[in-house]
Amino acid sequence: VNPREVTATIPSSLLGAPQRYVVDVLNTDQTQSNVSDFIVMQAIKVGTAPRGVAIDRQRNLAVVTNSGSRNVSIIDLGSLSISGTLVVGTSPQGVALSSVAGRAVVTNTGDDTVSIIDLDNIAISSTVSVKPSSGTSVPIGIAVHPGSGQVVVADSNASQISFFNISSPATPTTLALDVGPNAVAIDPTRNIAAVSEGASSEVVIVDLGTKQILNRVTGFQLPTGSIYDPDSDTFLVTSSLANNFGSIIARPDSQTYTVSFNRMGINPTSIDYNYRSSTLVTTNTTSQTMSVMDFLTKTVKAILPLSVSQQFAVAIDPATNRAVVADQSNNQVLIVPLPK
Repeated sequence: VNPREVTATIPSSLLGAPQRYVVDVLNTDQTQSNVSDFIVMQAIKVGTAPRGVAIDRQRNLAVVTNSGSRNVSIIDLGSLSISGTLVVGTSPQGVALSSVAGRAVVTNTGDDTVSIIDLDNIAISSTVSVKPSSGTSVPIGIAVHPGSGQVVVADSNASQISFFNISSPATPTTLALDVGPNAVAIDPTRNIAAVSEGASSEVVIVDLGTKQILNRVTGFQLPTGSIYDPDSDTFLVTSSLANNFGSIIARPDSQTYTVSFNRMGINPTSIDYNYRSSTLVTTNTTSQTMSVMDFLTKTVKAILPLSVSQQFAVAIDPATNRAVVADQSNNQVLIVPLPK
């Protein structure tokens, strides 16, 4: 076009699968240009209004909750196709799983239950009620201890968390919290959980053995998503209204905690991390983007546009370094190759 601009035609054969392409230009004087990334995403249709995503790395499956159609979609991450669809409770939202147990757990916010899914047979194994003695619980966030199989459910309306085992579910035990718990992450080494409370803007640290509150970490503004990074031994929690995420490091005695914050996109609501590639992502509701960070250097490597609705979830497939993003407005998930 001119000495500083070129036009390139991309063959349609390169657009059939999720891929990341890198383009640079070698000038006639042998100087080389900077590098530009081109991301090809792939959409997979699921149920109505998908809300949660979890990945079974052992079986190479993604489990997607569809809040509007009362079902769960199981996606084969190898073929990028639907392996099965299961009817669960009303308004399924949160999802977590245990590869060891071969089970996934789904919170049904509309009927105060948790559905347990057999991932080997793609079938409903059982249903656990987390309804309190009075009122409703509205279970949202959920996590599973990868070793013991203990399930922790954030019951937002009842301001409590519920506990049961994923392999032998029984009547849950509960622990009263402050107000509005909505997300859970588990540190399996110390056997503690970090519970995000959107209404109190605190992260509550809970001992999963004694089922007691150890501490409350402040400084967050509407925390909505949380994960645990075993590589850095850190809880990572989105601070949605502050446009950042916090890294919570537990002291050896599990009684004191330090937190530092890193800027991300506008209104981050979901977070995941691939420690194999040091790739951390947040999906940002208001800016409708995905921020991609090198977590080791705390450098944002890319901001990818996502034309999706106001609430979405993300999970990273560590084998391929692809993100699976719930796109509510279009009733699909997006497979997004992430920059390295």
